[in-house]
Amino acid sequence: MSFKFAVGQHVEYTPIGTRSRAGLFTVTQHMPREDNSDRRYRIKSKLESFSRDVFEYSLSDEIGPANSYDLPLKGRGPRF
Repeated sequence: MSFKFAVGQHVEYTPIGTRSRAGLFTVTQHMPREDNSDRRYRIKSKLESFSRDVFEYSLSDEIGPANSYDLPLKGRGPRF
């Protein structure tokens, strides 16, 4: 079975079990499948200096308007 999201595609990531808001991320890599586990992706946000490995079920291609996400201000680093 193939991956639902393509490398380079923008996706919305919603952390499971936290009070964090959904964020806008880019798929950077398809991760190898382990046993019969769900498909995993490596994703990256412009707001973070690190990548995340996440399961496919926590991603969506239904991206909201840009103002619904915390986006970095031009010329400044990430907001925390």
